[in-house]
Amino acid sequence: MTFLPKIGILSLHMPQNAGLKWYLESSKKANENLLRFLKNNQVYVVDSRQSFPNGVRNETELSEIFATFKRERVQVVLVEMYDVPPEKLFLKAMLTMPVPFALYGTPHPALKSALGLIRGGQLIWENLKQPQAISSHRFWGVGRYLLRWIQGMSALYNLRKGTFVIFSEKTENYSETEYEFLTQNLEALVSIVNIQDILEIVETVSEKQAIHSLNYLLKNGLVLTNAQDVSRKDVLHQIKFVLAFQRWIRSSEIESINSVGFDPSTEKFLKSLNLNIGFLSAFFPYLDRHQTAQNGFPIIRKVDETLLFTSALLSKISFPVPAFSGNVHFADTHSFLISSPWGAPAYYASGLTEGSAIFSNISIQKDCDSHWGVTAGFEALTGEVTVATLSKLPGNRYVMQMGEGWSREITQEMRQIIQWGVSWPHIAIDLGVRPYLLIQTLGSPFVSVIMKRNADEIQAVCEQLQVPVIAMDSEVSIKEFRDTFRTGRAF
Repeated sequence: MTFLPKIGILSLHMPQNAGLKWYLESSKKANENLLRFLKNNQVYVVDSRQSFPNGVRNETELSEIFATFKRERVQVVLVEMYDVPPEKLFLKAMLTMPVPFALYGTPHPALKSALGLIRGGQLIWENLKQPQAISSHRFWGVGRYLLRWIQGMSALYNLRKGTFVIFSEKTENYSETEYEFLTQNLEALVSIVNIQDILEIVETVSEKQAIHSLNYLLKNGLVLTNAQDVSRKDVLHQIKFVLAFQRWIRSSEIESINSVGFDPSTEKFLKSLNLNIGFLSAFFPYLDRHQTAQNGFPIIRKVDETLLFTSALLSKISFPVPAFSGNVHFADTHSFLISSPWGAPAYYASGLTEGSAIFSNISIQKDCDSHWGVTAGFEALTGEVTVATLSKLPGNRYVMQMGEGWSREITQEMRQIIQWGVSWPHIAIDLGVRPYLLIQTLGSPFVSVIMKRNADEIQAVCEQLQVPVIAMDSEVSIKEFRDTFRTGRAF
């Protein structure tokens, strides 16, 4: 199941061209070409021309269209610029825009889009003071980057409408300062939930229900052996926790979850009960076979707002597959290994979301690090990836460090080096740069990965949030950031 980006198209009436038949026909054709491109690329469109074929003429009509955009839950708006816009109405639209926007023009020779885009941009720069004005885009024709910008804005919209869930044993210890980026910069919600809410549900999960879920895992490729000192009873114990977690999700009043974290007190408490977050991370999305916006999210053990945000952002972009998140483990001359102590979605073991071989590459073992419960380990599939981490700088500033590259096959030599985290999921990343440069400049050991090239979408979100981006797949960019930071120059 997928969730299409929703875009609004705003067309303003151009009084200077009201009697020009060739202009009206040309602008209509340009609009139709734009609609065709968007719909062919799985974008849901709400077009103002459906209500006002010759463009929005006044503030009353503008309010009506914005009400339609809000009702339809439009996530981003494209403003058609086929000539110089009427200044007063244009500025009113920009000032009251309910969601992020961009200006759109076309190379059509009968239209003055270049002039309209430049004049519209000038009006925005000179009159709008909010950050959105600084980050507003001007698109010249359709293409890949326009589509990726829309997808990025869709991800941002869903993040702002979603909730970051933190499980804690002591909910009264919640500090708003721990999540300032999430609540202030992103303007999202953070919900602190008592872990007892789930543990009470665990008691209601029957052995029969757990066995039914285990049979589903076995039918789809999971193999249990005694070689790793894991009993069937151990696995059923973890499955009950997963099923209880599912029931809590369905019964909660949270419409959409961005990411889930467990604070240190909860981790320690779950350890005493032999309940492992790694098992939950791997199998939760699969045991809940009713895909909704509620369950396409990452689950992490480390409660760190930068990781909560990065993993959530990448998961929104790659929905319904959550991001793979973990620690930078070690590096060799070409790549670095990321290991996930809190598990990772089983998708990364096979590249499958359904079928009889989903879990065939997963090994169920005792958690080698904490020695509590059992976890799901695997070596991630190879392919194109995007890697990202949000890093915090002095003065409550942030920077997004990201790069596109490849996940590589984990060699026997690399396996022999792994001394801790043997049973965890692992992924080897090659960003085309020397790993020692990444070690010198990464602002956090926690990174997130998705199996696509999505740097443009992340860039679009960061521009909207006024967060600088450092390209970690460019040695020039890495060295520039490193040297700027070392010398203490303002970033």
